[in-house]
Amino acid sequence: MSSEYSSHKLASHPLVLDQMRRTGEGRLLSVHLMPQNLCNHRCSFCSYRLPENKNSEAFNEAAHIPIQWLNALLDDLESMGVLGIEVTGGGEPLAYPWQHELWSGMARRGFATALVTNGTLLKDAALVTQSMKWARVSIDAGTPATYAETRGCPESHFERAWGAVAAMREAAPDDPDFRLGVGFVLSNENLGEILPFVRRARDSGADNVRLSSTFSDKHLDYYRDQGRLAAAVEDARRAKADLETDDFRVHDFVSTRLWETAHPEQDYKRCPTKDLLCVVEGECRVYTCCTFTGSLSGLYGRFDEHPNGFRGLWEGAAQWRRDFDASTYCKCSCLYRDKNMAMNELIEGHLHREFV
Repeated sequence: MSSEYSSHKLASHPLVLDQMRRTGEGRLLSVHLMPQNLCNHRCSFCSYRLPENKNSEAFNEAAHIPIQWLNALLDDLESMGVLGIEVTGGGEPLAYPWQHELWSGMARRGFATALVTNGTLLKDAALVTQSMKWARVSIDAGTPATYAETRGCPESHFERAWGAVAAMREAAPDDPDFRLGVGFVLSNENLGEILPFVRRARDSGADNVRLSSTFSDKHLDYYRDQGRLAAAVEDARRAKADLETDDFRVHDFVSTRLWETAHPEQDYKRCPTKDLLCVVEGECRVYTCCTFTGSLSGLYGRFDEHPNGFRGLWEGAAQWRRDFDASTYCKCSCLYRDKNMAMNELIEGHLHREFV
């Protein structure tokens, strides 16, 4: 089974890789679309709602992209040759009022799509999965009680979320590359539940599970019990060693994310990520990446206020991207550090090619 979370996906786009080697510039391949900022859950670890967190400083929870601006955005992305759109939050994307227009509009324009959701509002799995390459249902708990405590919702939503996994498995496109995953973000409430969660995930029809940790500007001080945190790190390692099979992958990013959280600075200059993707959120704001979404530091502007829409906003920031230096600009923990390091190796051609 291929790796859903490979850091070397740029190698699958040789023309873009060659362009970055020759000119230092890439092109926009993927957009993370947050059409809806409102959410029906109140997750304790949500970076857009954590107090004193950079992602919450300019985040308007009441906003969603009006349908006329969504269509204008999709038209621009199509004309620019964008390949894929990850629909995510922010808020809960399945709460967006114009579901049919969103999913059918992306499919009609030929985008490969993905979805990150809590799953509890899923009504039409066939509509959502029609052009989908992957989906991940965020569940983050091994029991209904912990689920409700962690996610600020009724316990009944626990089984509703697992039901969404089953529904998307049933409606999955006839595509051998389609992947269905479930997610677990380590927080203060769920530190002891990685193993029962992964066991349930393995039996749910999912292809993979993604284990991660809370990305807080408080860094490791976010966790109140460092002993339980250390035990959870070991549980994540055990889950991968003991529960992964040929048909079910355990992606353990817990240690990596904790390291990134503890190191709020970057030791490289080039950030390929900001050339290859961006984030568009529910207030029509465009950001450099998920690390800076909701923060004024990563804001390009609003595409609904630009005279030439999204395309004009993106192209107008070309010089800023050329001058960007991650080692001086990104004085924060970065979600893309490993990917940036791997892509820089590809661009610079420093891979050792001999198997000796």
